[in-house]
Formats: sequence, C-alpha cells, structure tokens
Amino acid sequence: DGEITADAFKSQLADVGVQACFARLGIGIDQQSALFELLDLDGSGKVSLQEFTQGIQLLQASVSRADINCLFHTHASLQKQLQDLVYACRDFTDMAYELRARVSAPAAEGLPTATSCSFLELKPPCSDALVQSQDGLCAAEKPARTSSTKAVVAVHAAAATAVTAAAAEAALAAVAAELVRAPMDSISTGSCNMQVARPLPGSISDEQHFLT
Repeated sequence: DGEITADAFKSQLADVGVQACFARLGIGIDQQSALFELLDLDGSGKVSLQEFTQGIQLLQASVSRADINCLFHTHASLQKQLQDLVYACRDFTDMAYELRARVSAPAAEGLPTATSCSFLELKPPCSDALVQSQDGLCAAEKPARTSSTKAVVAVHAAAATAVTAAAAEAALAAVAAELVRAPMDSISTGSCNMQVARPLPGSISDEQHFLT
C-alpha cells in the first residue's frame, strides 16, 4: 500500500546498499528508532512515500524532532481550520437556499403564490372544461422542488402561453360551431341590416347626374 512499518524499516536499514544511500545523504542511521520517528510525520506508526521524502529533506536541513512536531501541529491546525471553513460554506449555502424559498413564498396570506397560481385572472372567462384542463396543466408543469425564482417564472410563463393558446382554440371552435348551426338565410345580405349609401349628386358615381 506504499507504506512501511518500523520493523520493515529496520530490516531495510540492515542492507549495505541502503546504508550507503543514507551516508551519501549525510544522514546517520545509528539510532534507527529515532530515525523512523523523525520520518513518521503524522505519528501513525507507518511511513508513506510522501512522509519519507519530506522527512529526508528535513533531516538534510538539520531539523530537530521538536521542529518537526511544531510543523506537524501547525499543519494539523491549518487543516482543521480549512475543514471548519468548508462546513461554514455548506451552512451558508443551505441558508441561501432557505432564504430563496422564503422570498418565492407569498408575502401575505391570500395572495397567489408562484407555484399555485392558476392564471384564471390572466384570461377572460371560459368553460369549466377549459378551467380544469388549465389547472391540470399548471399542476403538471409545477416542479417538485423549486429552488430558483427564474425557474418558477419560466415554468409558469410556458404554462400561461399554453393556456392562452387553448383558450384561443376553444373560442375559434365555438365560433365555428355557431356558424355551422346558423341557417344560410340568416347570413344573407337582406338580414345584415346594411343600407347601401346612395351616390351624392354631382359625384362621379352618379353618372346620370354627372352627364346632365
């Protein structure tokens, strides 16, 4: 797993080649237990590849165990502060979502909300069937959990457009049905109560008067 224990480290130090490598680095291996403790930066009882590299660099800089402990505690403190900052950001995000949900809610009881408006006040009265189909369309378009005001506006704008189109189609169908049921003589020129204006004397259309 890329980590070495204290016993495995001691057995490796018995190798002459490993001793020569430490000698070239200027690191004494007389006290093997103390050397392993210096390399074990997190005190887990195992030395990882990263810990070994950092420990060798610190030993070459003549850093004592006290300095390593101070560095380790500083690192742990910074890591804890970073973790607390992450938790604070999560809490702030939750508060922002909750505030947005409250803003999208009605300001007072009795006012139409963004998620329950049936758009009845946006169109002229129509049949009960159209009202029912409209309410069903709004219920189908309503998202399960609305977290954005822009999303609410977009969803209900689309629903309002669909309802307006349905109302227009219903009105056209009603007009067509009335025309089909009406008798042909009711739409003749005699029943239109239209009077043709007589041409004024002296006008071009009054050819007889114009010629005389």
